[in-house]
Amino acid sequence: MCQSCTPGQHCAEPGLSSPSGPCSPGYYCIQGSHTPTPQYYNNTDGESGAHTVEDVYFQIHFIGDVCPAGHYCPIGSARPEPCPPGSFMGQSGGVSETECHPCTPGFYCPDWGQSSAELRCPEGSFCPAGSVTGHQPDRQCPSGHSCPYGSVKPAICSPGTYQPLPSQPSCQPCPPGFYCLEGCTTPLPCPPGTASMIEGLQSQLDCSPCPPGFYCNTSALISPSGLCSAGHFCSSGATESAPVSQMYGDICPAGYYCPEQSSAPLPCPVGYILQDKGATSSNDCSPCPPSRYCIAPGSSQPSGFCAPGHYCIGGADTAAPQATLSQQTCFCDLISSSHLQKYDLCLLKHNITCSVHIPGRIPDMVLNHVYGNR
Repeated sequence: MCQSCTPGQHCAEPGLSSPSGPCSPGYYCIQGSHTPTPQYYNNTDGESGAHTVEDVYFQIHFIGDVCPAGHYCPIGSARPEPCPPGSFMGQSGGVSETECHPCTPGFYCPDWGQSSAELRCPEGSFCPAGSVTGHQPDRQCPSGHSCPYGSVKPAICSPGTYQPLPSQPSCQPCPPGFYCLEGCTTPLPCPPGTASMIEGLQSQLDCSPCPPGFYCNTSALISPSGLCSAGHFCSSGATESAPVSQMYGDICPAGYYCPEQSSAPLPCPVGYILQDKGATSSNDCSPCPPSRYCIAPGSSQPSGFCAPGHYCIGGADTAAPQATLSQQTCFCDLISSSHLQKYDLCLLKHNITCSVHIPGRIPDMVLNHVYGNR
């Protein structure tokens, strides 16, 4: 009794007692094949009928075909062998599993016999070449990284961003008052002496110093803690309201005064002194004492004694004070006409000092109204 040719073999002639040989590589032969390279004729081009008697036979009796895409067929194959999960093969006629390509990076191939890689890696995961699934536990995006849709590998968070959670598609901007180094999982607070309202700081050097006239006494501030105290001054980066002998501020020095929110000491004007530290107002500045003069602003002691031939009654800003034109005019107005022989001349010429008149007739009480004169 005649039997169908053995699967994986072909029987090319009638009257055979054994198969003619194995099916050719890249093909598969099911039971009853008479050729080592069977090809199923499929009329898909709109033509009617088969081309040959052999085509008609194949249409009636399917005996095998070329190895389909996503599969491979070694010599003597009775059926196609599918490429395993994590791989694919785009062409037909494969002869070995080595022709199955690893799944494309950024994709995953979960099925047997895939002819293409079509599934992109999901958000929060990464898929290197040959991935079988998009949700492998050891391929979840770690904290400090981001894995957007179709990631091949985790992307480390860039400086100025952070990500505290695993399996996330993106990194978050570093919040104000903090800075974030590369791969940051927890923002780092800007130190005391700084206040930063801007997000996305990349290092501690980006933290803004506390502005002059203010102090910042805690970390992670977005605005100053308060105003510098009166009697002290706070330059940039102060950490306390009343600094003493610090790089960022000090108690107000002698000769100067410091109102609240001072960024630098303000000098007492010329003609004044201030001997004590910690002054808070210009009202604390005192006129230069009598017989002395104070020529420099910000003086804590008089500059020296009044020059010979001059006198200084208080508030003098030079060693040789001169009466002003208005003061000279005042002298002429106060002196009685009966005391001067040329009173009319004094009234007409205000630019002439009263000393051109008879000196002995100028009352002392008049001179005391002027801070200094010859």
